[in-house]
Amino acid sequence: MNSVDHLTDYQVIEFRRYTIKAGEREHFIQYFEAFFPEPIEQLGALALGQFAEQEDASRFLWLRGFHSTYDRPVVNSAFYFGPLWRETSNDAE
Repeated sequence: MNSVDHLTDYQVIEFRRYTIKAGEREHFIQYFEAFFPEPIEQLGALALGQFAEQEDASRFLWLRGFHSTYDRPVVNSAFYFGPLWRETSNDAE
């Protein structure tokens, strides 16, 4: 089996772009990486990558994959209305 064959199961790619407070991007990235990719994967999505924009120090990008257009709102609702988000989202600001 090719090591990327499983990626064909993710038909929907979501591109999220965040604007971070000046001087806080590195802290945000560390916090984000510690708390968010694994839980989103436990819900059935795939964290494809996160990136700091080179040309704008206030920008952060996150790519994630979903099996279908039907799975996307289910996973997002479970994530953004779930306990982890309630407990940690304000700390990321």
